[in-house]
Amino acid sequence: MQDYPKLLNSASNKVGFTMYETWFCFSPAKNNVNDALACVNRGLPSFGAAQAEYDFYNWNNKMLRIAGVDIPESTTTTDCAGVPFNFGPKILLEPSFALTLQDLRDRFGPGCSFKPAATIILRERASEGRYENLIIDGTVEASTKIDYFKHFNEDFVVFVPVEADDKEALRIRGYKTANRTD
Repeated sequence: MQDYPKLLNSASNKVGFTMYETWFCFSPAKNNVNDALACVNRGLPSFGAAQAEYDFYNWNNKMLRIAGVDIPESTTTTDCAGVPFNFGPKILLEPSFALTLQDLRDRFGPGCSFKPAATIILRERASEGRYENLIIDGTVEASTKIDYFKHFNEDFVVFVPVEADDKEALRIRGYKTANRTD
């Protein structure tokens, strides 16, 4: 990627670039949990698996806020192998649900609010129509238009620290999921 502009380095080739804020487009998952903690201790981003997943959820939260959905910042800290994260709602929006900011604005109208502990997965046909006064405080997984009696679950998905005997696939993240009922 970095070498391509060098190849075009001549008077007849013009090279340009677009710059975005880091939260919008850059979150590598390249460090193991020990290296991630060492980075954090030096004041750097961890660039671990937990950071990448946190950044993914944070991206969705920020885009939904820009689209007008009320999403408060989380104050609950999750320990991910020594690295603290304040996960807010864990939101997965498939591209078939909304691909652009305008799509998000078209899907969510006034009064929509997602609480900090919510877990939300929205797929294709859940994008049919517009949601207004939709408040999600729990878990929702929908592939069709959201129906309270069909899609809502009052169990919360929370992240908890891993233990030494957990599978390696969980230990590399530094946390695992658990259910909590309020």
